[in-house]
Amino acid sequence: MVDMLLSVMQSFRTTVDREHRDEVFAQRKAVGARLGEMLDAVDTEVLGLQEEVRAQLDHETMSDARKLDGIRAVLDRDRESAADILREDIRKGAADDEGVFHDILEDRSIRQQNRISPILKQVDLIGDASTADLVAAIACFRERDGSIGRGMPLAFLTAAERDAVNDPKGFRVSLCMVFLFQHVAAAIKAGSLNLDGSCKYRPLDDYLISRERWEQQKQELLERSGLAGFDDPVPEPGELKAVLQKQYETTDRAASDGSNPYLKVRSPGNFRVLTPALDEVESEPLRDILPMRHLVPLSEVLATVDQHCGMFEEFRHRQQVNVDQAPSPATTIAGIMGLGSAIGVRKMARISREISERELECAVNWRFSREHRRSQ
Repeated sequence: MVDMLLSVMQSFRTTVDREHRDEVFAQRKAVGARLGEMLDAVDTEVLGLQEEVRAQLDHETMSDARKLDGIRAVLDRDRESAADILREDIRKGAADDEGVFHDILEDRSIRQQNRISPILKQVDLIGDASTADLVAAIACFRERDGSIGRGMPLAFLTAAERDAVNDPKGFRVSLCMVFLFQHVAAAIKAGSLNLDGSCKYRPLDDYLISRERWEQQKQELLERSGLAGFDDPVPEPGELKAVLQKQYETTDRAASDGSNPYLKVRSPGNFRVLTPALDEVESEPLRDILPMRHLVPLSEVLATVDQHCGMFEEFRHRQQVNVDQAPSPATTIAGIMGLGSAIGVRKMARISREISERELECAVNWRFSREHRRSQ
């Protein structure tokens, strides 16, 4: 359902952006035409003013007093109202870009509500401290069964979005719905909102060892990870500091006596580091024989990891007695790939050779559950 939510919102945003782009282009074309009208009007008024003033001045039978009165009448004529109207239209068209985008969101909101609201009312999303306001809005949305209004917490919105929602003509419910869906989708993609019990949208803390388990099984976990020597980390920084200091002294000594062939000191504070040449590889003559592909199948990677550390042995059966024979390595690899790549167990069984759907489902159900893996 979360995958569907993200897919629907991505498609919705693409459609809205395309429609908004077309609307903006049409508006800019109209603004350009109005700007041309304004320039023509200004040009006409300026040239017409000059011609009328010159006609008054060049009049042969008119007295100077009448000429001044005529020029004053020409100058007092209202020529700015038309230009002001055109100027205001241009400014309004340029400033209304965001409003047009919000109108498009609101017009297309009904279909999104029908598709997203049932999902948002069902899934149990968990947020961190950065999404407290969004989690409160989701909780209010679920308590009201998908109905929102002025009483809904709007702290998760930006200032511009709150101003758009709180319109003087009334609260824009549909626009607020779209903003909520967009913020939820963005938070899920960023990992700030997670789905309880999910493998794909799990919180980061769920991947870590819990403090209670660490306190109870500290020695066992250190031994299994090969870190038994770091049981007491207190003396480690001192030892590392001594080793690092010794290496600093060795490096400084080699730079001072010139025994480092890869460091060339030209002047104080000016040096050059040379990259050593690569050693000849014994497999160089076999390059034409070895395959040239650079892609390694994931199944081969997993099999190699198991060969070196016995990873598949950790997928133990949940029952301690009456346990059937362990699944084959191919079955275990198919289970890991099916869950890890979100292909699904059934589809993975259909595309895998010599692995039945029943065999793969049995292995995954009894050996791959998250609670069972934690207990181990």
